[in-house]
Amino acid sequence: MDTNIYKQVSVILPVFNEVDCIEKVLEEVFSELKKLNLNSFEVIVVDDGSTDGSNKVLKNFQTKEDKLRIFTFARNFGQSAALACGIDNANFEIIITLDSDGQNNPKDFGRLLNSLDEGNDVVSGWRKNRKDSKFLRRLPSFLANKLISNWTNLNLHDYGCTLKCYRRKAIQSFPIYGEIHRFLPAYASFQGAKISEIEVDHRPRLTGVSKYGIGRTQRVILDILVARAQSKFSMRPMHLLGGIGIIFSALGTLFLLISVILKISGSWDFVDSPLPVVGGFTIIFGLQMILIGLLAEFQLRLVMREGKLKPYVLK
Repeated sequence: MDTNIYKQVSVILPVFNEVDCIEKVLEEVFSELKKLNLNSFEVIVVDDGSTDGSNKVLKNFQTKEDKLRIFTFARNFGQSAALACGIDNANFEIIITLDSDGQNNPKDFGRLLNSLDEGNDVVSGWRKNRKDSKFLRRLPSFLANKLISNWTNLNLHDYGCTLKCYRRKAIQSFPIYGEIHRFLPAYASFQGAKISEIEVDHRPRLTGVSKYGIGRTQRVILDILVARAQSKFSMRPMHLLGGIGIIFSALGTLFLLISVILKISGSWDFVDSPLPVVGGFTIIFGLQMILIGLLAEFQLRLVMREGKLKPYVLK
């Protein structure tokens, strides 16, 4: 299909200590965007607290390309924060994101835009022939993708691929923080967006080392739990917290009943059994969870009453 129908595109690159390759990456990005004959485009680079001179290279490149916009963080805040900054400051409704290490290929831009033209709201890249260490990167990534797909009910092969294309309206209604950027397709899907996935080129890293690597695994697992909870209970927190409270309260009551039965039968005195204490604490914990659920419901209703949150999304 003709990508010329996309008149305005914002391309976002998070950069963290990529002094050896960022100029070449930007040259490829601008070259490919110019080939697409777009009416207008911009390239937003977010320097995520680089300390190796990357910012100087970026500013020198900006003297040659006035469509390059640079945002510099005071320190390293992470990839999600960098992408959030780029999305917040993008001028156009079509957004493409990619890594700045040279492994994503800008020649895939046209194919991403074509897939978006087929009625999709998010197009996610799939690095089918990934050029990374099989043990350190590919195996953990495979397991993480399976877990995320199962828990979010959106089956994608490669959540971790930064090369993606979005309609802004599909991703602007929720905050991006932590490691949430990799879950953007899932969050968009929760709100009714149409998601597609296409195979993209993945090239070996020629310079430097990965800045956003396997060390994030434990954080990603926790963010999976957040994504799961938000997908199911963001508009009904009492169902989650109150449900947990009822379970613990029931368990505590059961412990107390067992201790009373043991006392009546003469099998075990209260002072000899931990069940009364455990049961009492379990019931208190359960009641606290129910009360927290009530507070969360009250807070949600206040936010909705002020018009800051809607329980629906218009197509």
